[in-house]
Amino acid sequence: PVEAADLVIRVGTLPDSDLVARRLARIELWTCASPGYLAAHGTPSMIGDLSGHALLAAFDRSMIWSYRGPGGRVEQVEVRPGSVVPEPTAMRTVLLGGAGIGRLPDFIAEEPVAAGTLVRLLPDSVGDTVEVHALFPSHRSLSAKVRIFLDALIEHLDRVRPRDAPPPGPAPGSGAGHASDSVSLTPPSFLAGSST
Repeated sequence: PVEAADLVIRVGTLPDSDLVARRLARIELWTCASPGYLAAHGTPSMIGDLSGHALLAAFDRSMIWSYRGPGGRVEQVEVRPGSVVPEPTAMRTVLLGGAGIGRLPDFIAEEPVAAGTLVRLLPDSVGDTVEVHALFPSHRSLSAKVRIFLDALIEHLDRVRPRDAPPPGPAPGSGAGHASDSVSLTPPSFLAGSST
């Protein structure tokens, strides 16, 4: 059970519980493709253009990808993945090979985008985001070693997050979070989107 742990890192939505949550980061999902794929199939200039491309996702089901434009307007596209790649680093490799268009966590996509081996599509729109929290029992004070680890983790995340990544901001409410004993690190949630 989570209550037996000093600290747990959770990626994704927090279920209800009595655990305290400290938000560490908000990770944006960048929509990417290789220059070779775009040269062969064209570059989407609007959200709706994505539906005409080979789309890759983490799960074999329909889902919704959402984007918020500069004016705050949210646009969505229904994705029916042609290929399923359930792990972010594997998705990066497949995208680099020109298999289609997919979404990557910003910290995984930043380096190949900067190198020009991947292209970030629709960069003026903000894609779906995934939050990362540190969770710990409300009835237990954090030990010195856990506080040192947490401070070092936050410093590391600040250092590796892309320059234009969304700020983590304060946790919802007064800082108390919610989670269950199923809390775990779940990388495939980076690519999931909302199922339909």
